[in-house]
Amino acid sequence: MRLPTSTLAQTAVFALGVLVLGVLNSYINPNALRLHVAHINPTEIHNGGEGKGLEHGYQTASAEDVKSYLDLLYEDPPYVMMIDARSEAHYQEGHIPGSFLLDHYHQDQYIKELKPTLEESAIIVIYCTGGDCEDSIFLSNSLVYNHGVEKEKIFIFEGGVEVWEEKGYPMKEGAER
Repeated sequence: MRLPTSTLAQTAVFALGVLVLGVLNSYINPNALRLHVAHINPTEIHNGGEGKGLEHGYQTASAEDVKSYLDLLYEDPPYVMMIDARSEAHYQEGHIPGSFLLDHYHQDQYIKELKPTLEESAIIVIYCTGGDCEDSIFLSNSLVYNHGVEKEKIFIFEGGVEVWEEKGYPMKEGAER
């Protein structure tokens, strides 16, 4: 096999190889980004560069609000549902007690089991890492636009795990709520 000698041709061959390996990884690796899922809702609009990220249009919950909900998480029927939009690895490292895992990038692994609780709950609080992390916004949009959850029920805890830990509130490790 004769390799191309020009820099442009070599770059093209390299880029093609990386593309093939990336697509192959997406089909082999169960934790890879799913290519057939729209991970970003096309109706999201950037706020004009004011440094606030995306305007999500959801109600927000403070760390104190979330802490006050902890006692309500185990009621039957559920009144409040807490959702961690991060990956399973992050969830197991530490999550807000009582929260369900619903990895934004792998929703189809969790949504069927959580759908009845999503429908029954009056308040759904969604969080991620906080700061620049927008997984909670993307998950909220997906729940509303792809799964029929009422937008009025969703609250985003914008501070996320970062603020929760800064306040010294309890964290739970492992896979259990």
